[in-house]
Amino acid sequence: MREFLEFVVRQLVEFPDEAIITEIPSGRTTVFRLQLRQSDVGRIIGRNGQTIQS
Repeated sequence: MREFLEFVVRQLVEFPDEAIITEIPSGRTTVFRLQLRQSDVGRIIGRNGQTIQS
């Protein structure tokens, strides 16, 4: 899953080399924390959250 997320994030952001993805195990789920340039945050979230929800 992490590799897929890294691939998608790197395709969407303007500065892919600065994107940091941290994997946080939490019981039966896993949380992925993204650290991005401020200018790339909107690219990940998308208009009205459409990109992040897909």
